[in-house]
Amino acid sequence: MYLRFYRSLTSLLLMLALLGVFTMRSLAVGQQQQADSTSAAVQKDAVRTPVPVQPSGPPATGLLTGNGQVYVNGNPAESGATVVSGSTVSTGGDSKAVVDLGPSGRLELQADTTVVVTALPNAMWVNMDTCGNITQTLPPGRAGQIIIFHREKVRISVTRGEATVRHGKNEHQYNERLLKGVDSKTFDDQEKKVYGEGKRFDDALIVTSAGDAVISIDCGEKHIAGWWGAGGLLGLLGLATRKSFDKNKLPPPPTPSAINPG
Repeated sequence: MYLRFYRSLTSLLLMLALLGVFTMRSLAVGQQQQADSTSAAVQKDAVRTPVPVQPSGPPATGLLTGNGQVYVNGNPAESGATVVSGSTVSTGGDSKAVVDLGPSGRLELQADTTVVVTALPNAMWVNMDTCGNITQTLPPGRAGQIIIFHREKVRISVTRGEATVRHGKNEHQYNERLLKGVDSKTFDDQEKKVYGEGKRFDDALIVTSAGDAVISIDCGEKHIAGWWGAGGLLGLLGLATRKSFDKNKLPPPPTPSAINPG
């Protein structure tokens, strides 16, 4: 009787031990699968969203000069003000500003332009928040990058050195165009053509340079007639027609009262 009891107890303990082993193994496999899926998701996100390469080194400071309405981080600024890396510099109408970043280079802003400047001893990064008109001058060995938001229509001039223009739908679907400065004019290396006032782009995204270059980006309206050629003449004709119509049209009806609408 006791022997049968001990056999039953031994069988029960053995079954419990085997059940514990299988349970622990299943939990370990589940945790490993979850870890693998999490790692794969992280890797997938890393591929989707690459981290931009930032210039290394301590941040640099610059000296501001200008005239008219000049602002740094939204506050009015005068000539002689210090511009630290990461500052937002903007100009109003009929205004001009120059940020001298010493070893990192020099940045000129014409009227109605807003940029964010990131300056380090070996590079100058510029984000054009409001696409106006800028000129970036880079010393030898000082890399440069200009990001143009909203894919503006621009003229890009390279009067010294070389610059690569990335243009297209977005940061994943784009083409690249190499521009070179030749005799203070812009040479398109793909078209083998020289542009006296810069190369026009309808979808420019980023302009990069390895240094020793002078790069200008102009989004101003003063070039619209030149860009569109005959379209500019049609625009003038349409404007003249509209003025003639405005001169002879009937006066507008009276504005209804806010209290007693007609």
